[in-house]
Amino acid sequence: MKGGAPDEIQINITNVKEGVGFSDMTELPFGHIKTFHQIEELEGGNIQITHQVEAIITGEKENEFFMGNIWPGMQEGLSAAVANIITLAKS
Repeated sequence: MKGGAPDEIQINITNVKEGVGFSDMTELPFGHIKTFHQIEELEGGNIQITHQVEAIITGEKENEFFMGNIWPGMQEGLSAAVANIITLAKS
């Protein structure tokens, strides 16, 4: 464990609506993160993805750790994560 973050993080799918979207939740030692992914087919075969992140962090130090160490990595990985969702939605 480095800086209070676990070496492995388990993400649990909490809800799935086929062809519409899914949500998941990650429990952390200092709170939890919920993500919501909605997929909408548009005219012309295009797909719109809505990605929402809700982080509930307990404590001021924990919040500083999250904002300085975890949130930047989540932002960096967002484009790749959404691209993966688009690929899955099209298949």
